[in-house]
Amino acid sequence: MNQQIRNFNQDFDAIVTIYGERTAFIPVVDGQKNLNYEQLNELVFKHLAWFEELGIKRGERIGALMPNSVEMLALFIACLRGGYGFAPLACDTSSVEAENWAKLIRPTRVIMGNILPTPVKEGLKKANVNLTEIHNNGEFAFLPTDKKITKCSGGSKLYLYTSGTTGLPKAIVLDGDRLWSSGHTFVRQNGLNFESNFRIWNYLPQSYL
Repeated sequence: MNQQIRNFNQDFDAIVTIYGERTAFIPVVDGQKNLNYEQLNELVFKHLAWFEELGIKRGERIGALMPNSVEMLALFIACLRGGYGFAPLACDTSSVEAENWAKLIRPTRVIMGNILPTPVKEGLKKANVNLTEIHNNGEFAFLPTDKKITKCSGGSKLYLYTSGTTGLPKAIVLDGDRLWSSGHTFVRQNGLNFESNFRIWNYLPQSYL
């Protein structure tokens, strides 16, 4: 069956315009507040300004090592909106795996959570990547408060690190718009929409799928 490839940025703009006050993220961490789509979009625009401050150009890859969190999701959406490559990795990976992943992906910068284990940090340092540490507390204090970029761009990619069951781990590269189109088709085929008020509970590692 032929499926039209949707434009993530156009669809997300429409979601924010029509359903801006609807809940987007529901954190399970005590003390963190829900985020609606308008608030999420504001965070995305601040992320794009932050990327610029960090010297990350559109089309370049951003590594992410942090636990399941609103920061991880917001970073992912920002990469999709801004036309960046998003390359997540599990926090409990070994030093060797982290080093090999960084050499394979060659991220311009790796954003890591403040609870990242020491072996992972050591592996990334051996790969000579630029590291930026943030706190996963739902406050987003690392983002600029007086600057945001509202110009979005296509060409985003998702880089998934395979488990290496058939040899050395490889990178699976997924186009952002195609990934969004796949999710859109799943939602439509299952009769889900904003009017149905459905919720998705994610307990799998965001670094995987």
